[in-house]
Amino acid sequence: MTTLNLSRFLVDTDPPICKLDAKKHFDALTSKERLYAHYIGRASWVGRPILSYTISAQSPALYDLFLAVFSDSSASPLKAVNLDTLKKQAAVSEEVFKGFVEYGIQVLFFVSNYKSFGDTKFIPRIPADEMEKIIKATGSTKALQSQAHTSSSSTHRTKSEPSPRMFPGNSS
Repeated sequence: MTTLNLSRFLVDTDPPICKLDAKKHFDALTSKERLYAHYIGRASWVGRPILSYTISAQSPALYDLFLAVFSDSSASPLKAVNLDTLKKQAAVSEEVFKGFVEYGIQVLFFVSNYKSFGDTKFIPRIPADEMEKIIKATGSTKALQSQAHTSSSSTHRTKSEPSPRMFPGNSS
């Protein structure tokens, strides 16, 4: 059997992250345009699980997991979790935490663990047990429930042996 160079499937490092602040632009819209933007946004949010599920059966739970991990459920309105606090609670190295965040934000961006059009899978750069440690450190009930749903697909999430699904043009 030929060995596969898995480096091409590892999640990208140092992806660009920026804050999206649309308030100024939203405030400049007419009331009709604001209503349209609101409903387009709602439709996108409600339709996200459908898109996610078409990529893979595990994608919706994986997306929900990272949404719960990166959200401060105790805040109202909902806010992002303090990443420095989470890193300290998880007691993991800087490198491991960075790998977790990079994987998580790319799952959120792509709404799955497949790049772009769903034709190339990406896998985390950190071991599954380190991911579990960080997820548990959140203390978020929703994150733990989502993690339970993805536990059965943990192998799928971090699977690194060759699979036809990991290559473009193969849908099996």
